[in-house]
Amino acid sequence: PQCFVSSYGEDACPDGGVPCPDGGVCENGELVWCSNKFRKVSSTKDECVFSEQYKNVTAALQNQLELLTLQFQVCDQPSEQHITFGYEMLLELLPDILVEPSPDFIESLKSEGYVMEYADSELYLGLPKDYRLPLPLYCHAANALKWV
Repeated sequence: PQCFVSSYGEDACPDGGVPCPDGGVCENGELVWCSNKFRKVSSTKDECVFSEQYKNVTAALQNQLELLTLQFQVCDQPSEQHITFGYEMLLELLPDILVEPSPDFIESLKSEGYVMEYADSELYLGLPKDYRLPLPLYCHAANALKWV
């Protein structure tokens, strides 16, 4: 197990230790809790991850972003480009699931890799950076016809 440098300046690590994970609070060489209410200490006790109670929020958000992205995706669009959608619109589509965009929630989404942009003081979200949305079948058919 890793020895984390204490958040309070104590030195419990014989080898100097590693920095406490982002958003974490470390004591006596261990990650003991996460300062963000949407995150908890992972089972491996080496990072702060989304709490189980909020997994339904991220699952619903990811599903909605997938559906919206598929509506707007163009078959020959480079996969590294990400389409973003206004958070206000997402709140309207998922009123019982999403929460107001508090700094803790935004930071949690950021740490999960969600694409974020601000325009005219509104937050826009897109699927996580490393997420690869499978292209619809008609795109594969169109790409195959290009080679015939």
